[in-house]
Amino acid sequence: MNIHLAVAEGGLFMARLHVPVAYVSLVLLALSAVLVACSDDEPLHPFVKTGTVVIGASPDTLAPPWLLEGPGGSLAPGAGDSILQDLAVGRYRLTWESVSGWALPVPEVRSDSLAAGDSLVFTGTYFPLPETGSVAVAITPDTLAAPWLLEGPDFFSYPGVGSLVLGNIPVGDYTVTWQGLEGWVNPGPFTVASAVTEDDTTVFSHTYAPGPCNCGDLTIAHFSPGEEYAFFWELTRMQDEDFFIEGEGDTTLIGLPLDYYRVLYRPILGFRVDFGPFQEHEGNVAVVRIREGVDNVVYGVYVPDEDNMGLLTITPVPVDLESPWTLTTANGFDLPGTGGGSILVTPNTYTLTWGEVPGWASPSPLTQTLTLPLAGSIEFTGRYLALSPLQVEGFTTRAGEQTGEIDLAWTAVENVQIPIADYLVAGNTAGPITVDNWSGADLLATIPAQVGQETYQLTLAPGTHGLVPGQPIWLAVRARNEQGVLSPLTPETVEIPTFDRTITGRLTDGLGRAVTGAPVALLAGSHPALEAVTDGSGAFAFPGIASNDSFILETRTAEWQPGAWFDFRFTGLEDEDPGEIAIGLIPRYETDAACADRYADFLDYLLQMTKTDGPTNDRPDQRLHKWDHFPLEIYLPDNPPAVGYDFPALTRLAMDQWNATMGMDLFTETADSLNAEVVVSFSDAVPQVNGQVVMLAPPGVRYLGDAVPEQMGLYLNIGVFPEQRIIEVAMHEMGHILGIYDHSLCSEAGYLMYITSAGALDQGIENAIHPDEQALVRTIVNLPQGVDMSRYYR
Repeated sequence: MNIHLAVAEGGLFMARLHVPVAYVSLVLLALSAVLVACSDDEPLHPFVKTGTVVIGASPDTLAPPWLLEGPGGSLAPGAGDSILQDLAVGRYRLTWESVSGWALPVPEVRSDSLAAGDSLVFTGTYFPLPETGSVAVAITPDTLAAPWLLEGPDFFSYPGVGSLVLGNIPVGDYTVTWQGLEGWVNPGPFTVASAVTEDDTTVFSHTYAPGPCNCGDLTIAHFSPGEEYAFFWELTRMQDEDFFIEGEGDTTLIGLPLDYYRVLYRPILGFRVDFGPFQEHEGNVAVVRIREGVDNVVYGVYVPDEDNMGLLTITPVPVDLESPWTLTTANGFDLPGTGGGSILVTPNTYTLTWGEVPGWASPSPLTQTLTLPLAGSIEFTGRYLALSPLQVEGFTTRAGEQTGEIDLAWTAVENVQIPIADYLVAGNTAGPITVDNWSGADLLATIPAQVGQETYQLTLAPGTHGLVPGQPIWLAVRARNEQGVLSPLTPETVEIPTFDRTITGRLTDGLGRAVTGAPVALLAGSHPALEAVTDGSGAFAFPGIASNDSFILETRTAEWQPGAWFDFRFTGLEDEDPGEIAIGLIPRYETDAACADRYADFLDYLLQMTKTDGPTNDRPDQRLHKWDHFPLEIYLPDNPPAVGYDFPALTRLAMDQWNATMGMDLFTETADSLNAEVVVSFSDAVPQVNGQVVMLAPPGVRYLGDAVPEQMGLYLNIGVFPEQRIIEVAMHEMGHILGIYDHSLCSEAGYLMYITSAGALDQGIENAIHPDEQALVRTIVNLPQGVDMSRYYR
């Protein structure tokens, strides 16, 4: 049994197989891939010419519009989730259309092919776009604490009091219901509707008239500790949980129902609120009763709070040193700790005593005393000095400006008891530098330490430091103090000194012949473009390209020989040896005019038919997958089933016709079934297809383009008839073996590789292979396996 992975319309399997072969199609997302499966409409096995397209949109509550374009320019508009049955096989393109307030799916347009009897699924997810505006509630008088209710879409409800501005309100239709207020006349209308639009402010205004008043006014005032402090307050009513007003600055509110209220004075750091001895309060909240005909006033004074906490910071140097310390006060506070950090404490005079750290000299003075003011901050800093040099930090290396140079940089070693005298830079071409082999490394430079210098830089050059371009060298830097003690080694660092290299390549045409006199350009780094011309063997060379320069190589034949070739662009990465760049130019063959609406030009035709026009599930890039040699040895079983037709003979006829039409040896027969490159089987094990090509080896290849084919299987259904149809199916499947992995969707040209039978042999077997398909195979045969087809451009 074969285990295989669906590639696209058809199939390619991966598993070593011996004849006779039984093919069972399974779909498993791992080991194998179906290249191509083909069927037709012969009477014995009626061919299903239609398939199903499934369209799924998310979220389910949205029914976005879409447009489905199919074979022959057919258009099918629709909306939301849909299942479209009995659609003609061919190429389909789905375009998701805009929905107000929603972002389009990515990608917006998707294309794929529908095979006979198969299903094609297009999915897309829309994401909501936020649309908000603002609502301003304006009540006259503007200090009137009149209640209201704002209601809107999606059960939006907001109860408010007085004039207010609300931001970030979802767009939609809203209503405000003006509610009654004791002592005031609400003249109506009681409910007002309006729309909130995006990035705009919708104003709801209402005027109350004075009436028989069972109410009073309230003045909220304060004494500020300074102009830099803003004053904010909040008013709530004890008997009404929905009543809430907030504001800034001193304010007089009118028309408040007679009742008990709470006035919250928002805290100011370092201060508390003093309401005086006669004002009932709880902390910074005053309790007031509104009476009619009297001055109702709440007055709060912000005064410094002796109990307010302050910030005390402890900072050892170096900051990551886990140094012990003890923090005390005269009134008995005693807190031990380690390392740096900050704590909140009450204002007081604090004394910090630094502890000992092995290998370090303790700070001087050892004890420090500081006073923390109200709502203030203090910091204790203690500098420890290492008894021996610390490891050099910040050591970096990179290629220098000139060829072969290496730039080094590091940070000065500080916080040491014995001053640093110099820095030693060493290199070793044999491998990493260790403490044990330090003495055997090459001392490349000795850099004197400078007082106050924070960073150091050094450029190593081939002429003065013994660097060899292209040869890796391991580098290290150590600090040495005035007593000759060395610091620990820096982390391992290796660099390859740059060198000038020659970028070479060779151009061949669609038949593998050298292309001479062709212009080639190279852009490296920030340098101007270089130009070269291929010699008599098609070779070109660009000397003097730095090894650390990335580059772009382009053929430029469009102006040299207009209409002859599609050009090629290659990108080389820095520090990467591309070797000789073999470029097989693709000729600009003319394609059948009957298929002009399907294929823009021959390159478009080539990319579609090799399935390299874009990434797929089993080909995440656009690399060509093909055999790397020809002819291919084909094994034909010597005991075919007796069904009235000589399938082996007809298959040989198909092989011979491919060889004759192409004028090259593409296929040859072998009796070795184990080592044959194509193993043929004749059976009816897969009745739903007339023929099928599968990959048998190498095993375990997940992505096409990663490996060269080693063995394929060719299945021919013994139910196919008559002889002409058997030959057509055999030749069609051999086209897949040669690298034509997709079907043509243009029926007008009579292509052999059309998705169903197009009568390719009606004009004789010698005319079965269309000139376009001959050019296609000739190009595939002469291109290298794995070439990135996205590098070709018009």
